[in-house]
Amino acid sequence: MKNSFFCFLCFLSFGVSAQPKSKAVKAIFLETISWTEAQKVLNPDQVVLIPLGAGSKEHGPHLPLSTDFLQAEAYKIGVAGQRKLIVTPTVNYGFYPAFIKFPGSTSLHFSTSTDMIVQLVHYLAAYGPKRFYIINVGVSTTPTLHKAAEILAEEGILLYYSDFMTVKVL
Repeated sequence: MKNSFFCFLCFLSFGVSAQPKSKAVKAIFLETISWTEAQKVLNPDQVVLIPLGAGSKEHGPHLPLSTDFLQAEAYKIGVAGQRKLIVTPTVNYGFYPAFIKFPGSTSLHFSTSTDMIVQLVHYLAAYGPKRFYIINVGVSTTPTLHKAAEILAEEGILLYYSDFMTVKVL
């Protein structure tokens, strides 16, 4: 069963990586264009999507460490097919302190994780965009994203993100 599930996730990840080439995709994937093309599309009218999912974090003995990363990739593809925006490569490190006791799990310090997001957004915002959305599939990353959004807001840059901590169940 474990091998079957792992094979399914591998199949899913190959499918996800092939998706950006589809004609149905409305988004522009930053990693697939040249810097001269990026210069044309990174403008104040664009929204930039930044997927965030741990590349190596525990999810129980039955799932791969890349579970969050695979989810972020799948959400990225889903949104890319529906919206015209710029999509960055998936950020696969963040603040995951509760998981570091599990072998193979990695985490950044709170300040490092916050600074990483602020710096990524700063560099992209320098080319024009001022609106950013982070697909956040984690819970422990939410406080770092909140802090990053506060810092960026002081400079007129909007950063929104998925927040599973405040989802209300009806």
